[in-house]
Amino acid sequence: MNKSKIAAALALAIASVAPAAANAAVITYYFSNTGIYNGTPLKDTSVFGTATFTDASQTVNGKTTSYVDLVMSVMPGLKVDAGAYVNDWAFNIGSGTSTKPTISSTAWVSGAKAGTVDIDGYKNFGGANGGNFDLVFNFQTSNPGQLAAGASSEYKLFGTNLSAGSFTFVDSDIFNAAVHVQGMASPSSFFSGTTTKPVDGSGPGTGGEVPEPATVALLGLGLFGFAIARRKAKSKNA
Repeated sequence: MNKSKIAAALALAIASVAPAAANAAVITYYFSNTGIYNGTPLKDTSVFGTATFTDASQTVNGKTTSYVDLVMSVMPGLKVDAGAYVNDWAFNIGSGTSTKPTISSTAWVSGAKAGTVDIDGYKNFGGANGGNFDLVFNFQTSNPGQLAAGASSEYKLFGTNLSAGSFTFVDSDIFNAAVHVQGMASPSSFFSGTTTKPVDGSGPGTGGEVPEPATVALLGLGLFGFAIARRKAKSKNA
């Protein structure tokens, strides 16, 4: 095999796996006290929680199903109050097109498990100015089950036309996402939201595209094959 054929084969292999890498989107929301809309603002404005959505898929009995992996985490250095925890997490979905994604079910994976998960919509989260949300997780108000400092919770989200990018739209509501923090001495609780325009680090951010393991493996195999073919070509010309 000459060099031109080797190069063409390698280019074709890379082109075939590129779309898979680009489709693995990662969307992260950052929550801080700067987004408080119901409750007393606090002096500390550092980020105390994150919610990360990642496109993923699973194969069961030969059938591959796409889903969105959601990880809700509370920072180890939660500086609100020693007994504080993030009780409720609320999110919106949208599409930017006429076909809006829908959530049909959720599956708990690891970490704290929510007491209830509302996929039918939630109105006035945190009061009249809190907005309406499509997906709400309600965690326990006492241990075990609290999402306190250093804790996290992972869920799989299944639905139609659903992707990590579905959670970047605010639709007609006020916020993309919001949380309810409780367990403090004074004030006893507050609601904090994020919008499409980040303020002081609180808001949505888009992570880099993350190649899937199969994509990386296939690309590595192609490079290995290229090296072997090149070595054989050199041996013939010697």
